[in-house]
Amino acid sequence: MNQEDQFYQKLQTQLDESKDLPGKYIYKFIFPNLHSNQQDLQKVFVDFHPIYTQKVSKNAKYLSLTVTIYANSSSQVIDLYKKASKIKGIIML
Repeated sequence: MNQEDQFYQKLQTQLDESKDLPGKYIYKFIFPNLHSNQQDLQKVFVDFHPIYTQKVSKNAKYLSLTVTIYANSSSQVIDLYKKASKIKGIIML
């Protein structure tokens, strides 16, 4: 099992143990401040009626985007993280 798989497995275990799902889940991302990056990330969450909060860095090079959705399961949370991770330059917090 590679490091990425171990990370997602650990996260899924933590989410399952928290008993907070189904319920509100908050994702936080940082990426280069390019319109295409923001559009790509919003496409990942389009079907989940997301609430977005964004903040541009002081020098306007980076964008911090918080995405709040109603998640049904830990598997759904992980799946969305995996889709978001494909966006070039994204940092998932």
